[in-house]
Amino acid sequence: MKFGLLFKLACLLIAAMVLCVHLANQYLRRLQLRKAPVRKY
Repeated sequence: MKFGLLFKLACLLIAAMVLCVHLANQYLRRLQLRKAPVRKY
């Protein structure tokens, strides 16, 4: 059984997801603070 390896991979995956969510929240907050009057889609 390679439970240790699977556990490490799961921890890395969770850490990566948390980091991505944190960066996305920072980016969205920065965009909200800027509040540009002209929106370019």
